[in-house]
Amino acid sequence: MLRLIKRSLVARLVAMFCLVATLAVSLLGFTAYWLGQGAIEQSVVERLSIATSLKEQEIERWIDDQRKEVQLLAGLPLVRTNANMLANSKLVSPEANTAYDTLSTYMRSVVKNQTKFDEIFVLNQVGRVIFSTDPLHEGSIVSGVEYVNVGQFGLYIENIYPNDLDIPTMTIASPLFDQDNNVYAVLAAHINLSRLDDILVQRVGLGRSSETYLVDSKQRFVSSKRFGRPGMPIVVDSYGIQQALAKQNGNAKYQNYAGDDVVGVYRWLEGRDLILLSEVSQTEAFAPARELSIIIMAIGLVLEALAVLAVLSLMRRVVLPIAQLTEAAAHVAEGNLQTADLPSRDDELGLLIRSFTRMTEQLRTNREQLEEQVALRTNELRLAYQQLVQVTDQLQEKNDYLQQGLTLAHDIQLGLLSQRPPWEPDLLRANAHSLPSAEVGGDFYSFVDLGHGRVGVAIGDISGKGVGAALMMALVSSTLEERAREGSQPAVLLQTLNSLLIDRLKANHMNAAILYAIYDQATETLHLANAGMVMPYLLRAGTLEEIDVVGLPIGSRPDIQYQERMIQLKPDDHVVFVSDGVVEARNPANQMLGFELLETILAGYRQWPAIEPYHNYLFKQISNFMQDRSPVDDLTIVWLQK
Repeated sequence: MLRLIKRSLVARLVAMFCLVATLAVSLLGFTAYWLGQGAIEQSVVERLSIATSLKEQEIERWIDDQRKEVQLLAGLPLVRTNANMLANSKLVSPEANTAYDTLSTYMRSVVKNQTKFDEIFVLNQVGRVIFSTDPLHEGSIVSGVEYVNVGQFGLYIENIYPNDLDIPTMTIASPLFDQDNNVYAVLAAHINLSRLDDILVQRVGLGRSSETYLVDSKQRFVSSKRFGRPGMPIVVDSYGIQQALAKQNGNAKYQNYAGDDVVGVYRWLEGRDLILLSEVSQTEAFAPARELSIIIMAIGLVLEALAVLAVLSLMRRVVLPIAQLTEAAAHVAEGNLQTADLPSRDDELGLLIRSFTRMTEQLRTNREQLEEQVALRTNELRLAYQQLVQVTDQLQEKNDYLQQGLTLAHDIQLGLLSQRPPWEPDLLRANAHSLPSAEVGGDFYSFVDLGHGRVGVAIGDISGKGVGAALMMALVSSTLEERAREGSQPAVLLQTLNSLLIDRLKANHMNAAILYAIYDQATETLHLANAGMVMPYLLRAGTLEEIDVVGLPIGSRPDIQYQERMIQLKPDDHVVFVSDGVVEARNPANQMLGFELLETILAGYRQWPAIEPYHNYLFKQISNFMQDRSPVDDLTIVWLQK
């Protein structure tokens, strides 16, 4: 089926039409159900609310009737006289027996004939039952209920509560007065709840599943007929019960105590401590909406089937010309641009066929012209390729020549840097290492023997890279070594170099950063002046300290004055000079080495291997950080050790 849909346009169109139509019918059915359900729900809620209000009024009337009956009994002279005789008789006497028999005969006839009361009894002021229509209860003490005490002060209705057998019970009590209007006893009656059940079970036209019931504040059923029935819970719970317990009246869709989905109305009966609920099954309530949606969908599906037949008939008239046009297009795609024999029509398909025929003729003309142009351009490209090969060979020769020149310049530049200082190691141990970022660079270092136990050490960095920086580096380093031999102090020497070189540096838009130091063996002091280089480090007894000496690079301006710093060196002191390329070294993640990591490395110099010079080990640590990445700037290290 899927293969047919993929290969047939008609099948795809029909499938798409069926899908859209089915979705439309389904949406229409769902909308009808949703709208119908909303209207039905509102109607059901209104009917439930009316039924609930009627039952609430009927319950109140019934309770009021029972109250009047008890009040009437308490006011009868026969009851008052005989009950007074029993209450005031301390010993068994003929009068008391006569009063008991008279009261018993009358009260039991009331219970038997009226069926409103389950039991009528009289309590004295301490709560002892002195008479009851159930002789088993006579002589017992009643406690734990309000009507015993409150009933002495006026008519009192004890709202429904569980009795000793945990069965729902309602009791109405009224005081009994003597001739002097003094209360001598209480007349109480347990109300028969059968009538209450009859009120609740009336369906009032809400459907077979409709149900109205009472629940007390302890969430127990208030029903003598339901109580104790197998499978019937005593304590119940639902959303409606919880809302009513919060003294909220309203309606909602929820699950009732049996777990069935219902539409319910809930009321809190103020003054009775009861919850009145009227509910009807959602299945029954919304059945009309479901039936309506099913009918609409059935009609829609029938109409959809008729529409599919009409679409199939129309497609047959359209598909055949399209199939012929598709076959002709396949021949064109294979390179056959001969005009196909296609049917002539006067509708939109005919216009498409004529356009396709003109396109085929135009493609055939364009292909012939293109073949001529391709042949012409092929000859031109062949000549251009031959010329390009000649130019490439010439450029390669020039590149090889330039590479040889750069290699020679690299070797010459390294030859300008002293491999070892021109003095004995016992005067001052000094080592240096420089790595240009290209074949040639602008970093340099110099060692100068000044005589009389004095030596000069310099490190420099010419701005820029490449051949220009290398040439300027040669000029600056040679001028520095020449002037240094005159014995000038570092600050004076830097000022002299600034005066001599500023014009040439500015002409080339360059400057020169130089750090120059003189060590005097006689005084064991190191004098330093700085023109734009990274501040040097002093390593002493396991501690690291920056030597605070700064200044502008040479060539910045003509009137620069440099400051000089003197350090008293002690045995095993180390002084380290580095160029800014060391600090700016980067790893493959493009993270910079920075001052913090450099100082961390230098701080651990005492744990470095003794078999390797300090400057070489530092350079190896920097290389490990960069891994396989080339330096972004020239790297130069000068290491002095006392």
